[in-house]
Amino acid sequence: EKNKVSMYFCGHSHSSQYLKKSDSTIEYVVAGAGSSTVELVLQESSVLFGTATPSFTLVSISKDFIKTSFIDSTGTELFSNQIKK
Repeated sequence: EKNKVSMYFCGHSHSSQYLKKSDSTIEYVVAGAGSSTVELVLQESSVLFGTATPSFTLVSISKDFIKTSFIDSTGTELFSNQIKK
């Protein structure tokens, strides 16, 4: 928040997640379900989306917005979210 970032990306958790804490301006993207996955236990209110389905993350950035989508191995969009920059 100090550096005014909009999103934080990470991986290697063997899951796909989109998180937003109510007391934060940063949205978190976990992109780690590309090859092997683990079962998720999602109990926090900050989890807007989470899956252990094999998937990848597609990020589209323009001068006005950042859109994040999670796509499964069949090409189906599992979840997407767009924020204004």
